[in-house]
This record gives sequence, C-alpha cells and structure tokens, in this order.
Amino acid sequence: MHSNSSPVISNQNGIHDQLEATVRKHLASEYQRPISEHAQQALAQLYARWDKAQPLVLDSGCGTAQSTRLLAEKHANALVVGVDRSEVRLEKGQQLPANAMLLRTNLEDLWRLLAADGIKLAAHYVLYPNPYPKAAQLRYRFHGGPVFSQLLQLGGQVTLRSNWALYLQEFAQAVKIALPELAEPVVSELPSQEQPLTAFEKKYQDSNQTLYQLNVSL
Repeated sequence: MHSNSSPVISNQNGIHDQLEATVRKHLASEYQRPISEHAQQALAQLYARWDKAQPLVLDSGCGTAQSTRLLAEKHANALVVGVDRSEVRLEKGQQLPANAMLLRTNLEDLWRLLAADGIKLAAHYVLYPNPYPKAAQLRYRFHGGPVFSQLLQLGGQVTLRSNWALYLQEFAQAVKIALPELAEPVVSELPSQEQPLTAFEKKYQDSNQTLYQLNVSL
C-alpha cells in the first residue's frame, strides 16, 4: 500500500549551533514550572497499579496506544505504560493486554515526578515525537527542553524512532554532552517493519520514507 506522507522539511541543515549551550544551560538549572495536578493524579494511578517489583516500560507519546499494545506483548514480564496528553487519541486506543495501562497527562511533568521519586525504567520508547523542524524550535524538542535531564535520570534502554535523522543525531549529541562517559550513541536506518509499532510508522513506511532509530543504554 502506498501513502503520500510528506518528509520533514527544515531550514536547519545540520546539528543546531546552539544545541550544546542549550543542553548545558538546562543541566545547570532547575526547572521551576509547577507540576500539574493532572500529572500528580496520573502518577497515583500508576502507583496504584504497579507493585515496583515488576519492570516498568514507558511508551512516551503513545497516541492511540498501538505501540503500547505491541510493546506489552514484547515485554511480557513488565508493566508497559502508554502516556499521551490527548484524550481524543487515547479514546481511539487499543484493547490492551493485562500488563499494560494508559495515562493521560503531560509527559514532561510525569518524567519529573518519576525522576524525583528515583524511579528507574527497564525501557523507554519515544516513537516519532513532533520534530519541531524549524531552527527556532530547538527548545521544543525533547533534547533541547528543560526536562531532558529528568528523561536521562529515568535510565533504561531508550529507543527513539523518527523520519527525521537530524532529530536523532541531535539527541545522541545531547546525551554525550550530558553523559560523556557513555559509549557514542549511533543513529541507524530502521529496516522495513512487518508490524509497524505506530500509525505514523506505517504511514511513513508506506510513503517510502527512510526511518531512523537511536538506542541508548542509560
């Protein structure tokens, strides 16, 4: 099946020249924005379901939760938690296995709460995040935002996928800035998937776009 999804168009041709300064600024400062009550409630829902002895897998930005369902099948011994802020997307969600749940809340607030509690993930999936492709939008990308350090604190095997290689290249460089002791993360082309994890992955693949993956062990 062929689709006609457009590739990412950007006025940025390489790694953003302010990436290092932006990452270091956020690493050296504490984000002061109050955490929403909604995120506090979502955390309580998670803790009510999770006994903390079970491995925890986070599917950040899960959309309609197709990926959450498939990841729960892959991580059968873990609790897989799909998180998205859109009620509309979550209401289109999947029939989930017993080892999966969904939370509707702001991702960055939930990351901050989990990191503050010292929670460590077994795995963390960030699949096809909004690329914010304009050069002026660096601060909106996860690696250019103020809670990048909390994302790293959650640890685990982090998997990012995107149809914009530069997003993953920047993320890899931001990881090295924050954690220089880690091995160099490598961005690779993602082979064609017989069972795409997300609707975006299927749409981009059907459009014959090259897809990319970054794996980071934290």
